[in-house]
Formats: sequence, structure tokens, C-alpha cells
Amino acid sequence: MPKRTNEVIGDYSMAGSRKNDAPGNIRAGQNVIGSKGNVLSDEEAEMSRPKSAVVFLRRKDGKVLAVSRPGDEEDMNMPGGGIEPGESPIDAAKRELWEETGLFAFDLVEVYNDGVTVAFRALDANGRLRSSPEGVAAWVPLQRMLQGSYSNFLRNVVRKIGL
Repeated sequence: MPKRTNEVIGDYSMAGSRKNDAPGNIRAGQNVIGSKGNVLSDEEAEMSRPKSAVVFLRRKDGKVLAVSRPGDEEDMNMPGGGIEPGESPIDAAKRELWEETGLFAFDLVEVYNDGVTVAFRALDANGRLRSSPEGVAAWVPLQRMLQGSYSNFLRNVVRKIGL
């Protein structure tokens, strides 16, 4: 007689082959997240992912890369935008940086994630700075960005980076 085993999957304890069909088992098309084994469908998991990604890039002279909001060249923020379905946050950050500024980022490091937006610090970038329909791209003093609409978010990112 084969030995039966118990396996805990999320908040469920299943014996034998039934564990393959347990909620939260990847083979059942669902994911378990969190320490309590909260079961989310693939659609729910996609909805709970961060929605946007931004890039923080600072030059040796202390100026940071910024993009203005459409229609308001004084209101500056980090380049970034929405994460496409199936796209990773880091790929979205690279794409948005290129689309908004013409720069390619190297060595991106995640520095902040509030569940809605993921911020990456680019350790280096290459390319020719240009503006786009999303806004004017420029190197500005950090203080200028800290006066914009997203100053609270930016302060959290800067704090995590240690600036």
C-alpha cells in the first residue's frame, strides 16, 4: 500500500493526489500569495500588480532626469508610466525611459515599491536626451522636482535611496 502524505498548501491541508487540485496550486491555474495563503486567480493576481514604473537617474553634478507633465513645463517628475499587460516592471521602466527621454538605462535597481508604482534607480544611461509628447525632458535640480505634483512619492523614493 502506498504511503499517503499530507501537504499544506496555503490554508489548506490536503492528502495524497488531491493536493494537485487544491486552490493555490500552480497547476490548478491559481497562485498563492502572502503568508496566510490568500488564493488569487490569474486575473486577480494581474490586477494586484503594480500599475506603473518610474526611473530615478542622477548625474554626477547632482541634477536629476525629469519629464514635465503635459501642458505644464514647471511640474516635473521622474520619467515613467504604465506597465503593459504581461510586461515586467523593469521592462516597463526601460521602455518608458526611452519613450519619454530617448535614453537607455543600464543597471536598474528597484528602490521603492508601494504596490501601485515601482521606482528604479538607473546607475547609468546612454543616448541623446530629447523631449516627447509626454513632456519636456531635462536635467534639473532635485529641489525642482520636489515642488511638483508627485513630491510626496518622490520624497519616499529619495529617502529609500539615501539622498
